[in-house]
Amino acid sequence: MPRSLLPLLTQFALPHVCLVCGRYTRAKLDCCPECEATLPTLEARCLRCGLGVERSMPMCNACLLAMPSFDQSWPGFERVAMTERWLHQFRREANLTVGRFLSDIYARRLAAMGATRPDLMIPMPMHVIDYCLQGFDHNRWLSKALSKRMDHLPIYPVLKLTRYIKKQHRLPTELRWANVRGAYAIRAMPPSTRYVVLVDDVMSSGHSVNEAARVLKKAGIERVDVWALLRA
Repeated sequence: MPRSLLPLLTQFALPHVCLVCGRYTRAKLDCCPECEATLPTLEARCLRCGLGVERSMPMCNACLLAMPSFDQSWPGFERVAMTERWLHQFRREANLTVGRFLSDIYARRLAAMGATRPDLMIPMPMHVIDYCLQGFDHNRWLSKALSKRMDHLPIYPVLKLTRYIKKQHRLPTELRWANVRGAYAIRAMPPSTRYVVLVDDVMSSGHSVNEAARVLKKAGIERVDVWALLRA
């Protein structure tokens, strides 16, 4: 039997199982349509940083007072107990079934939100120490999964960490900016690149992606957006 037929036959022989309700589904992803409609999202959000706002406000007060270096963020899910559990399974346990589920839903939501196609995707970098401890670069895997669903959108991991930084979620908000200031550098950028997106699993305070966007803008990139699975 030709190898090219195996994935097709497997899809028909082994139906997908919804990760929310646990039932078999005819959908082409690990979520039935009924459960997909109930997944948490941010209905009213700041157009810049993605935080929830009143429906009458296009941007939050923080962005109005100090515009971040990135131009727009596109969060996939609100950070609640359910999505936090999925994030832990994907990021810490390298559960690729959950990763595929999240990336499938997120790609559909990006299309529904009207996200424009960038020149390329840049995964937020992981320090070599964290990679050795974790053994899995979740942002690069997520970028590859999204690329497959977006007509092979190019991925260029041009960002690198110049030093080890403390975990942002363990620091008070007022110390997070100093923690990442000057921590990113870029390798050679493909020519004629004008519009890029940073791919991150979760965006909380936004200081990491803001610093990365600042470095990219300084290097001549005209527009930097943020694609993040979860928004705290």
